[in-house]
Amino acid sequence: MLRAGFPPAVIGQTQSETYRKAIESGLGMDTTPLTQLMAAVVSESLDKLITH
Repeated sequence: MLRAGFPPAVIGQTQSETYRKAIESGLGMDTTPLTQLMAAVVSESLDKLITH
């Protein structure tokens, strides 16, 4: 994905429970939690890339 120009989505250990719950929701056809989590972690990655 990085080669195609997409930013990294890094899910840290502190977010593992949120990720697990988001995956479970997605399996039940509710993709909103996973979409929101991915948006947040990509935003964090971009912030780190820009500020360093």
